[in-house]
Amino acid sequence: MFEPDVLVPEQFFHTLRTHLASQGEKRLMAAVLEDAFHCIQAYILGTRQQERRLYRDALEWFDSDDDFWPFAFVNICHALDFDPGYWRGGVHQWIENYRAQKSA
Repeated sequence: MFEPDVLVPEQFFHTLRTHLASQGEKRLMAAVLEDAFHCIQAYILGTRQQERRLYRDALEWFDSDDDFWPFAFVNICHALDFDPGYWRGGVHQWIENYRAQKSA
């Protein structure tokens, strides 16, 4: 899912939204997950303080094991039947690949 030539995030999230169309709470959780991934993609090279903060906050959210609040990353993954470790690995792999591509 994190390889651009296989499946772009927009395709994945569109399919997820369609699948969850009748489940409001889960649609909201999917939107939170999508927004966090968008912040990673959009602001990875952010130059303004707000961009860097959004990137850092999204990355910290993905990496957190906090399960205290309903929209914590691990709680969203469990509600949507996703493996948090798989998502974390995918996010970090995407970051690594993006940085390697930019430095080449």
